[in-house]
Amino acid sequence: MGRYAIIMSCEEYKDKEYPNISFCHNDAFLIEETLVNYCDYPQENILLEMIGPGYEEGEPEEILEKIKEKLKDSTEGDTILFYYAGHGLVENNEAFLILPDTNPEDLEATALPLRNISKVLKENKRINVRVFDACHSGMDVRGTTCITSDSFNDLMIEEGWVTLASCSKYERSYPDASKQQGIYTYMLVESIKEFKENDEIYPELLKLKICDKMKQWCEETGVKQTPTMNSSIIGNVSIATRNEIPKENSVKQEIVNCSEICLGQESILIKENHIHESEDKEGYNPVNIQTSDCTEGEVAMNDIRLWESPSGVKLPKRADINTIMQYNI
Repeated sequence: MGRYAIIMSCEEYKDKEYPNISFCHNDAFLIEETLVNYCDYPQENILLEMIGPGYEEGEPEEILEKIKEKLKDSTEGDTILFYYAGHGLVENNEAFLILPDTNPEDLEATALPLRNISKVLKENKRINVRVFDACHSGMDVRGTTCITSDSFNDLMIEEGWVTLASCSKYERSYPDASKQQGIYTYMLVESIKEFKENDEIYPELLKLKICDKMKQWCEETGVKQTPTMNSSIIGNVSIATRNEIPKENSVKQEIVNCSEICLGQESILIKENHIHESEDKEGYNPVNIQTSDCTEGEVAMNDIRLWESPSGVKLPKRADINTIMQYNI
């Protein structure tokens, strides 16, 4: 039985109707790290899409094609986990994932209808798990639709499968600045880590752990956010198996400000190949390069080989080339 994951995050939006929100990319990195290090999801079976304004491969059809490509080898009985952190919107009883370049006047063409993703996930009788850290409304929270009976998470819950959502109707999905994460995603990951080695992670048990943690956090902060779950499954369905304690060479996505990021040997080589054709571009700000002792793929924080982003975007220490180039850093 194979495990596959599609992880998407959007936190900066071009249109003012969709306010920017905090830590969605951090959440995406955290989910990827957890699935690889603490669960039985192979790194090569994970598609991580952190989408920003102007990202050329962030169009709805291109995203769908990448999802299809990642899942092309999956078969009946495999688990497909879809995770999304960002704005969710319901329009005419249709759920949309709002992309950074979404035009509110043309949602069908510029947003990502969830029905299109669902169609891809349903193929080949695979087990579908969907996790949404999104909500219905508010500034610096994850959702923009009005408070109605057709809230984003309500629609997700009604559609069935195994769907875990960060809050219920009339509630907001909050970030936690002290943790630099969406609080639901953080509690989800902490709950996964509580399972013992080789335990099967069942969604019902996972939800209980998340709710206990969220209840305590809400009491401490004075806000209300109630995780929800719906499932349309027969018998017990495991969404993951708890791995043994991660080894030293496991994936570690520590988030730092991009002004602190240093690139490994492979990244520097690519920078040197492109420096002449890129140095005149607006926002390109290479700094002096000095030799360091870090080996290929490693990151030395005292190394000054940096690319800086004028927007202050945050990336993991070991961001790959596609992630770095996505933000023109």
